[in-house]
Amino acid sequence: WDKISFKFGQAMTNATLGVTYLNEEYYFERALAIGKKFSSANINFYYNLEHKPIHPYYSIFHPNIKYGINELESISGSLILKFKENLFSTKISRFEDKTQIIDEIFQDSMNFKPNYYKADFIFRTNIIPFLYTEINYDIQGQEGLYSPAVGELLGLKLNSSFELFDQNMAINLNGELKHYRKRKTRSNFNFIEMVPILNNDIKIQQPINIFNASITARVSKLSVSYEWYNITQLIFGSIGSDQNNYFELQPDMPVLGRQINLNISWTFQD
Repeated sequence: WDKISFKFGQAMTNATLGVTYLNEEYYFERALAIGKKFSSANINFYYNLEHKPIHPYYSIFHPNIKYGINELESISGSLILKFKENLFSTKISRFEDKTQIIDEIFQDSMNFKPNYYKADFIFRTNIIPFLYTEINYDIQGQEGLYSPAVGELLGLKLNSSFELFDQNMAINLNGELKHYRKRKTRSNFNFIEMVPILNNDIKIQQPINIFNASITARVSKLSVSYEWYNITQLIFGSIGSDQNNYFELQPDMPVLGRQINLNISWTFQD
């Protein structure tokens, strides 16, 4: 397949026109990006329509497919507001597979739409001295083929930095809480063929809390950091409890448990 495109405009506001040639057919594409900066606000809009050949897996196992190309449409908009020590940002996006290949491959495709949406909201503040606070809320589509089955995420991040020993050592502390809820799994991923697979049943995941933390010490060009992921599971494992705090994303993926990292970085002159 061959593709050619032309882009007009500037860095923040531009338009793209193109064409894709596949199987003796021409498919026209277009994209539009609009961005505007104000004194305390940034606004961006993006639209894109593109075509890509279907995965070889579908061509082999579904040789009677009429359409050999996917028509993919994505739309997104973002807003960033900055005022004093505070920042608020949001991004809303939608992705849709507009081809009819889904109906041919999956017999139960009428019960869901081949699209995916996501909305992010972030508030960051430094009102309290030496403490940066970030609150974020994400909501995502869950039952489509393109969904990661995350559902809703409510997060809290805390960061503090200070210096010791006559400002010769810099200490950085980080803490994070992630609360996942309303998670549903309708499709999973085939990690061998690298294609999504639709399930007949909807699996509902239980809400879960994930605590992470890290501490970093820097002296000159030497940096040592210690990181903890899923602290609740670390505690359960250390006391030999029968309870667990495993996090499952996809049925064919191993559940995510605990993790501890020790990182040492030393930057030399050369």
